[in-house]
Amino acid sequence: MHGLHYARFAPPGLRWLYFLSGVCGTAVMASGLVLFVMKRRRQAGHRWTHRLADGLNVAIIAGLPAAMLAFLAGNRLVPASLTGREDWETGIFFMAWALCALHALFQALRGQAHRAWQAQLGLVGLLGASLPVLDLLCSPAAFYTLPGLHMAVDGMGSGAAMLALYARHKLRRQDT
Repeated sequence: MHGLHYARFAPPGLRWLYFLSGVCGTAVMASGLVLFVMKRRRQAGHRWTHRLADGLNVAIIAGLPAAMLAFLAGNRLVPASLTGREDWETGIFFMAWALCALHALFQALRGQAHRAWQAQLGLVGLLGASLPVLDLLCSPAAFYTLPGLHMAVDGMGSGAAMLALYARHKLRRQDT
């Protein structure tokens, strides 16, 4: 399973192709969730079930990436010598996701899902953009020993940040 999970059975170009295929599949499902709720809301009005679905969409589509990036930031901030470090990192992930979900549900049930989208996309942008900075501040030696790995992870975090901030910008322009 280890080789399959990390795609060690394939050359690097094919691994990136698998990764991009997974990202595209995820984008199709995420956009489908949003479009499904928007269509149902137009047909049936603003029921509490649609607001709940809006909140769950925000919690999954924006909150999960925020939690993943919080996990990566925690990986850089939690001291390597700390006993139970893995538990701290896992706790950071689940706590961040739970807080994102609570925030999204609270805002959506109040009819303010757009605010939850903007806030959580902004959080994804902040956390993604902070990864390279945290790498340089917290573990500069590790950055130079495994530059390819750190550049790939930091690059994906920065890419997620740019995409999230672009989506947030588009949402803000829609509101005006």
